[in-house]
Amino acid sequence: MLFGARALQGAMAAMLAPASAPGQSPASAALSDEDRLTLNVLNLLLDKAGKAATPEDRDQACEDILSRSGDFLKAHPEQSHVWIMRGVAAVILNRAHEGWEAGQRLKALGMMHSEDSDVSHLFAELELKGWLGQEPKFPQPDHRWTNSLGQVFVLVPGSGVLFCIWDTRVQDFEKFVDDTGYNATEGMYSMRSDGEKQRGDTWKSPGFVQGQAHPVCGVSWDDAQAFCRWLTAKERRKGVLGENQTYRLPTDAEWSIAVGNDRYPWGNQWPPPLGAGNYAGSEAADGNWSSDLGIIPGYQDGFARTSPVGSFTPNRYGLYDMGGNVWQWCEDWYQKEMNSPEVRQQMPAYNNDQGGQQFRVLRGASWGHSDLSMLSACRSGCIPSLRIDNRGFRCVLTAGNVAP
Repeated sequence: MLFGARALQGAMAAMLAPASAPGQSPASAALSDEDRLTLNVLNLLLDKAGKAATPEDRDQACEDILSRSGDFLKAHPEQSHVWIMRGVAAVILNRAHEGWEAGQRLKALGMMHSEDSDVSHLFAELELKGWLGQEPKFPQPDHRWTNSLGQVFVLVPGSGVLFCIWDTRVQDFEKFVDDTGYNATEGMYSMRSDGEKQRGDTWKSPGFVQGQAHPVCGVSWDDAQAFCRWLTAKERRKGVLGENQTYRLPTDAEWSIAVGNDRYPWGNQWPPPLGAGNYAGSEAADGNWSSDLGIIPGYQDGFARTSPVGSFTPNRYGLYDMGGNVWQWCEDWYQKEMNSPEVRQQMPAYNNDQGGQQFRVLRGASWGHSDLSMLSACRSGCIPSLRIDNRGFRCVLTAGNVAP
């Protein structure tokens, strides 16, 4: 069984103890027979996940854990011990986004119940062992890695680098700004019904509501480079990143490998299926929507502008939002030959590359797109200092010598 599962089951067993049991946790009071049956089932599922013969069996068991525990917590919010189980299950399942969120709950739980021996002991054990020992303490070229910001990186075979599974979030960029005093608030363009103009909006308030887990937007290529330099230096000082390991933007070639060979990031069909990503669905056409922008007929994704990272199905490598949400800056200079004749014919603006040394590459399209920009192989180009509300970035990590 994976490390931590037995300790977790011990903590859950304490919850199932009779009300008169000495040292009983206060949270175990007033459980009905049905509640106790649910927790017993969760114990069995956790054991099944730890002993699973195949990844598919493990994933299914943990899916059941996440679903059943979520239902239990809704019915009994006072039973916050269940968040321990959710955190462990999410890590076992390698559900990075849910695992990170559960991790934050776990930290809060450890503080709230510091006098509860069942909770505090397990919390300390998990902290000490670094989340079940699932991840190394130092980035490895072929291993999943979670950095000091909670960003999760995975190897994309053939790319030679570890890709962050989601775009850089508002909370990540905020830590960078708070730590350095970096000013990324000047001259941002934001969209309204009269088009893209400078209106005084910034990445902090781009003209629409964002949460901490939304992708930071309205940041330039230069801003993204500054963030990567800061994060590299920060983690080298902490001793968790080697001198030959660096955070940076992906190259155009690396990004191409990560998005795959299908016509669109979600596959080859058009229109996109439900849940394909955050593009210009019908909900986007609100009072601030520009008449210059189109809408995908019949498509809805539930978000008028940006969406929290990880809101849609990841691709085969576990990467979220490789299409839609925000354009992603890449390292390279944009050259018009990067795009197919089909794209350049239907979108003449992509023929302008100013000699190939003026614009940086953008990939993936955004919440504002309903056209050929959504193609997996489409590239846009932009002045590296320009800030626009539909542009963000994703980091990659060079983690030593990785065989392509």
